[in-house]
Formats: sequence, structure tokens, C-alpha cells
Amino acid sequence: MAQKAIKDFYSYAVFGDNFDSRWDEVFLEKRALTEDSVDELGDEQKQQLGDENDQFVLKQIKELLDDDSYGASHEILDELVSFRTDNLVGFVFKAKQNLKKMDRIFLKMSETYNIYVADFTSRLYQLYDQGEHDSGSLRYDKEDYYEFIDDLLDELLALEQDNLTAILLEKATQAPQGSVPEDLARFLAGKNVFNLYRNEQMIYERGASEGYYTEAKLAKWDKRDVLYRYTYFAFSFDSFEEEDMQLLAQFMPKGYHDCLFPEGSYEPNLGILNLSTGQIVGFGFGRKNRVFIVSSDGTMNCMDDMSGFCNLDHGNVIGQIYDALEKAGDLHWDMACLDPEGNEKGAEEQEALLEEMDKHFCKLKAAVPTIMEIGEMSPANF
Repeated sequence: MAQKAIKDFYSYAVFGDNFDSRWDEVFLEKRALTEDSVDELGDEQKQQLGDENDQFVLKQIKELLDDDSYGASHEILDELVSFRTDNLVGFVFKAKQNLKKMDRIFLKMSETYNIYVADFTSRLYQLYDQGEHDSGSLRYDKEDYYEFIDDLLDELLALEQDNLTAILLEKATQAPQGSVPEDLARFLAGKNVFNLYRNEQMIYERGASEGYYTEAKLAKWDKRDVLYRYTYFAFSFDSFEEEDMQLLAQFMPKGYHDCLFPEGSYEPNLGILNLSTGQIVGFGFGRKNRVFIVSSDGTMNCMDDMSGFCNLDHGNVIGQIYDALEKAGDLHWDMACLDPEGNEKGAEEQEALLEEMDKHFCKLKAAVPTIMEIGEMSPANF
């Protein structure tokens, strides 16, 4: 029986504007300054004052989140991780409840200090202003705010802060708590690991003709929940470096390696990590290029076993990868069985097979750019 590893938490950001976006009125008032008087300062003085402004905003928000009388401190899990983007400063953290249930807490906080709140897991965003919602009520199911949430998430992930990335992305692992964030974040940020739902080359309109999904489909799925976009990560085991395997060992459960690479058996070429379950599925070629399946917990050895693993795979990307690998392998096997020498028809058949195989290989390469050629992956055991 597979161990369930899904953690029940919500990823949050609570933040304010930094000085490049807008000066904090309370900060200026405490220093008897106005925006006009600040504009008259030299660049160096203005930058120093701006840094103080941003530290003031962080201090105000942290005091609100730490204050037991508001109640947020009882809902927050683990540490607050600070961030600063081109326009915003604030904290990212995990909490027990979603924004709908935390709404009254943030309303109360904003009576003291105005704050922005984003619940990435539920895809809700709200500005709280003087004890009220700036929009009159909590925003539900508004497409323009979905876009804001996604843009903010991308902006925060681009900061490449390991502990921040882990809070935003890590929904589950089976590693001991505290050992996951840095290793997991470094692994996901590696040059050999690829997000299967945030890859422009996999979109029909932008990448190869053999894409995996359309922009319209992504927009439709985004309305339900953006979590699927940060769940599936693919990689080529053949292209892994020693550090990649070392990082895997840090956050995967004990025994995962023996399940994926059983002694005396064929080894998988491609791997797919599901962050929501903490499992890895491996695809590889066996005898006569037949595709086999292994998993990090030993529970999956065929596509029929993978319904839970593929629960958030709205575009059937994993199924498409398996299908492309299987077809490319079969075509490579068919070519190996031909003898085109001195046979014009055989040469033509081989050329047609090669063209068809390249089509499937290009589809695989769109998802996993570091994948090896089919001939290199094949065990040549015909």
C-alpha cells in the first residue's frame, strides 16, 4: 500500500508595496516627509531611505502576523520567508486554512495596516484596506485575479530563493520534515528537470506541430486550480549528473532507488516526479524496445496503475509521453529489422520509418529537452 504524503496546507503571500512602486504613507509621516520632498533627494539618499521604507513595511506586516490577538499566528505553519521583488515586499508562508476562512483575520489586521494577501493554493487574492475589502467583498472566481496570482507566483519563483520556492511548490514528500526544502528546490531548479505544464514548447501553437495542449485548454484548467501547473516534473535519467541523484536521495523515501533501478533489470530512461504524491514514475526500453514502467514505491508497473499519480494531469501529458516513447521505440525496432542494402524498396521504407520516428522523438524532446536519441536509449537487445 502506497504511503499517502499529501500535506494539508495553503501557500500564502502577505505583502505591501516597495518604495519603487509607492512610498509608505505611515513611514513618510513618521519622518515628517512627503513624496515631493523625497523626490528632491539625491539618488544615494533616496535609495537609503527606500531601503528603510521597505524594512518598515516588512516590520509592520510581521508584527501583524506574529500578534496573537489577531489569530494568524495560530494558523501559520513553519517560518515566515521574506521576499522583495521590483514592486513588492512581504512574506511567504504556509497556513492551515484557505483565504475564505482566514478572511476575518486579515480584515481585522488591516484596521491597523493595509495589506495585500494572495492564497496561491486556492487562487484567491485580496487587498485589505482599513478593515474592509477594497473591492467591497472577498473576490471569488475573477479571471483577472487568476492572472495576477499566476504572474505573482512566477515573479516569486524567479527570485530562486530555495526556502521560498519550497513553500510555493512543495505539496508533499515523504522525507523527514526540515530536510526537504533546500534539496527539493535545488532539484527542481536544475538544468535537467522540466515542468510539464509550464513549457511553451509543449503548446501546439508555439512549439512543434506535435504539441501536448493548447493555450485555450490551459486557460480552461486554470479556472479550476493552478496547482496542476506545479505538480509534474520530467527528466532524463540518462542525462543526470551525480548531483541530481544526490539531491533525489535527500528528499525521496528510503528504498526508492531499488524500486526504480532493480538489480539485474533494464533501467528507466525517463522519470516523472509528482509533487502532490511524492512519487516518481520511470519509463524505459526493454527487450525489442518494449516500454516498461517502474515507480519509486513499487506500486506501478503499467498505465492502469497510474490513475492516482495522473490525478492532476488534465492534458494526459504523461499518457502522451508514454505513447510517443512506445511508438518511437516500435519504429526503431522496425527499422532494425529491415535490410535496405541493395534494396530500393527497403531503403524507402526505412526513410519513411525514420521520418515517422523523428516526429514522435520531437514530441518527446519538447517535454524533456535533454532526452537521448532513441538509438542511444534502446538496449539493442533484439
